[in-house]
Amino acid sequence: MNETIVYYSYSTKGIVSGKEPSKAIKEFLGDNVTFLKCPVYRDAMKNVFSVGSWFNLKLNVDENGLRADVPQSFMDDYIETHSDKHKIYQLLQTVIFIAKDDSLKMTMEHPVMSDNSFSNSCSLINGTFDIGKYFRLISPAFYINKGVNSVSIKEGDALYYLRFHTEKKIKFVPFFMSEKYEHIATSVKYSVSESLSNKSMDLYYKIFKKQKIKKLLLKEIKANLI
Repeated sequence: MNETIVYYSYSTKGIVSGKEPSKAIKEFLGDNVTFLKCPVYRDAMKNVFSVGSWFNLKLNVDENGLRADVPQSFMDDYIETHSDKHKIYQLLQTVIFIAKDDSLKMTMEHPVMSDNSFSNSCSLINGTFDIGKYFRLISPAFYINKGVNSVSIKEGDALYYLRFHTEKKIKFVPFFMSEKYEHIATSVKYSVSESLSNKSMDLYYKIFKKQKIKKLLLKEIKANLI
């Protein structure tokens, strides 16, 4: 087949605002710029998709960390601090992707062709794993660039790109993240973080295959397709 199915779902908080990833190359369509037609560029942007923010949020940055004119409960829900010293944070707009095929590598990367406050003020921390073999909730981790004292995140602005390492066309299929599914995904996340930290991805893949976790998740997905 010339297409591959990627199931996706947002966590409960993203049900209303979370949207299907869009072709990153389309952000520049309509501009009369010759190089955008260059096959080298177009090949580089093939199967690269943009994921936008669910909401507006202005973050003020100082030596003590981040501040915002929102309730602290909102910050607790959506901002995870990894290092105030190095200005490393995570925006907890969580989503999960699972490939129907046995193997499909996916890379989260900086939205280099998107011109917005977040992409200009912050640098995304990239990551790659095989969504046909390993399954977890993902959200963008980033560090704030030196000299930046505020970051304005606007609803719909690209937070990150997803690159799918395949020549096949990507077909996104949404599903509702049921309570059972979210429990499985969360349990996997914490069991892995506690017992397998700093191990190779190959070990993760082998364990997930042995435990038949994908079969369990696909059964739940197919019962909750949107």
